[in-house]
Amino acid sequence: MAILSQRQQFSFTLVWICCMYFMNIRHACALSSRAAHPKQPPRSHQTSPPLSRSSSQRQKVAIIGGGIAGLSCAQQLVNHSKYQVTVFDTGRLRPGGRCASRLPNDVASKKDAASPTFPILSQYCIDHAAQINDVETEKKSNEHLYGAFQKQVCQWKERGILKEFPKNSLVQIQVDKHGVATSIEPVASSSSSSSYLHAPQGMGSIPISILNAIESVSGNDDGKFVYRQDVWVSPSNGLRYLNQTRDWQISSNGKSLGRFDQVIIAHNGKCADRLTSATPAKLINNLLKVKFAPTTTKKSQRMTLNSIYSLSFALPRGSNLSKRLASESGSPFMCGMIQKHPSLSFLTCQTNKLQQPAADCEHEIWTILSTANFASQHKAPQEFLPQDVIANVSKLLINSLEECLGMSQQSIHASILEHRLQLWGAALPLNVYQSGEDKRDGFLWDGKFQIGVCGDWLMEPSIRGAWTSGLQLGRLLTNDDRRDNAQSKQFKGAFYRSDAAAEAGIGAFDLPIAVAER
Repeated sequence: MAILSQRQQFSFTLVWICCMYFMNIRHACALSSRAAHPKQPPRSHQTSPPLSRSSSQRQKVAIIGGGIAGLSCAQQLVNHSKYQVTVFDTGRLRPGGRCASRLPNDVASKKDAASPTFPILSQYCIDHAAQINDVETEKKSNEHLYGAFQKQVCQWKERGILKEFPKNSLVQIQVDKHGVATSIEPVASSSSSSSYLHAPQGMGSIPISILNAIESVSGNDDGKFVYRQDVWVSPSNGLRYLNQTRDWQISSNGKSLGRFDQVIIAHNGKCADRLTSATPAKLINNLLKVKFAPTTTKKSQRMTLNSIYSLSFALPRGSNLSKRLASESGSPFMCGMIQKHPSLSFLTCQTNKLQQPAADCEHEIWTILSTANFASQHKAPQEFLPQDVIANVSKLLINSLEECLGMSQQSIHASILEHRLQLWGAALPLNVYQSGEDKRDGFLWDGKFQIGVCGDWLMEPSIRGAWTSGLQLGRLLTNDDRRDNAQSKQFKGAFYRSDAAAEAGIGAFDLPIAVAER
């Protein structure tokens, strides 16, 4: 071994001391920045956005919201090897948001342990929000936007997830100024311009199908895709942007859920506003502010959401209600779209529309959806409806249905075996954000802070709009040139009223439904 001279030894010692000094400083900085996140791996300070990293390193994306839009976006990202996606969903049992179903023998949550039980209704599959899917089969002007969704619907039909309504089972109920039905006419389930579809296993089978498709793509790739169920990201400080590392921290109930390079907000309402209010992404937060009302103006600077009551009730098989409607349609009644009624917007017989566990079930399960005006007139706390409100609203809706169909008082009410009322406080967007009067990007993206938003309010208030919004944002993130060149002018638009949403409501959930206008 060569022997070092005294000068060489001194130089070597000096270099070694300097190296150790700077290594200790870096280690101390890393420990300081990670003190609140002991489980996180060391992250060096980045002088450029995370997306400038080597393509061999996966980008961690958090999607807050497990509805149609959030899952559609996740599906796009998972198809690309550079992304590692985590979906945080508040759904306690399954994903779906407003496109969700209650399934037989669903277990009640702990907070509902002291609430009334529903021994009859709990035996059946029930769609309690979105009821049907309306797909336009020919709309060349929007084919560049919705062509992918039409192909997706074809796949769902091939797999039996969606089916066309049997002849005469879907009707439109026209009423006079007193809310009394003047006609009950069958709606063609399929025409050259549109197709009305239902989900035999419940509308919740749509988001479940998307989730299954994502998981089949990610396969055994550990960490490629994670679905976190029954997770409530704290609206107050649950989403934090870390300036030093230029990434996001997500927390729930004071516990860190991880750090992410990008965040996607895939739901709306007050929670979305509160989630982003304390972050530096002010352009995003300004467009997430919301007001609740049954109507909106033609153009405004704020999103408007309506509220809708959903009442499900059980009747004995062969009820007066089913006889009344069967006599009009000539076949078992599935769904009725009620036009311009002050209280009622939609009526469904769940036991006719959905595949139920027992073919010889003893009951008929019905669901009424109210109008937004009715819900506005009978406001109540969404999470904990007072018993007097439940009794009063249920009675008013049943009485309105009896009057609408020309049935004697108590002819339905007296036969009800069980009922359950739910308020959708943030039911349907009444306006759509556009960056220009004729331009709908379908998403929002702030490249500076690596945060985006998708949802039906950015495209159209429908399942199709939600799915396409997620698709469009996913496509942006996987296209480096488009993503990096996204301009801030996207945030200089306005909200424009959706006449389709105002007419159809969450009952049809997709597009105008008046047959006379087709």
